[in-house]
Amino acid sequence: MTACLSRGRWICAYGQRRPAIWLIPNRPIWLPFRSALTISFDARFEGTGEISNTVDRLRQVVRNFRDRRAGLVPGGCPLLNTAIDSDDSNPPLRAKARQALSSWLDRLQSIAEEGQRRGELRSDVDCAKLATLIVSTLEGSLMVSRLQRKEEPLDSAYRHLEECLESRVRAQKSKARAANAIAR
Repeated sequence: MTACLSRGRWICAYGQRRPAIWLIPNRPIWLPFRSALTISFDARFEGTGEISNTVDRLRQVVRNFRDRRAGLVPGGCPLLNTAIDSDDSNPPLRAKARQALSSWLDRLQSIAEEGQRRGELRSDVDCAKLATLIVSTLEGSLMVSRLQRKEEPLDSAYRHLEECLESRVRAQKSKARAANAIAR
């Protein structure tokens, strides 16, 4: 049997490619994924509890994704890697990746809905679509950054989301409060 580990942790066994975590005997396949996911999600939401304004909280999540991903877990983003690696070949692992994605989307949507109730987000913003936009933009730009081995795609996505949150999501009265806070 030939073992060849790469960044995506593939093992080539008898001519078949399988993710390394499939080959751990007597261990549920999602335990390494869950552990890596907990570490990365904790980093994504780090510091958001202290931020009262919900738009600023969403901006912090975007900033954390860009700035606090390196070295968290070996191999990079566990959600992106698992989603790509499991695809249709491992339904239980794919289901765990989908649950993780739903959890991330739900958490962002909850922050946005809280912001609408508090008048910090525009009332015409679809909170579920906003959460999907944030996750899709971040994960997609991470994939492109990794393929190109450049930070620019992730930086561009960060700037785009920052501008979107400020110009299309933040409510006018929240903009005025933010401007007053900066002026002080």
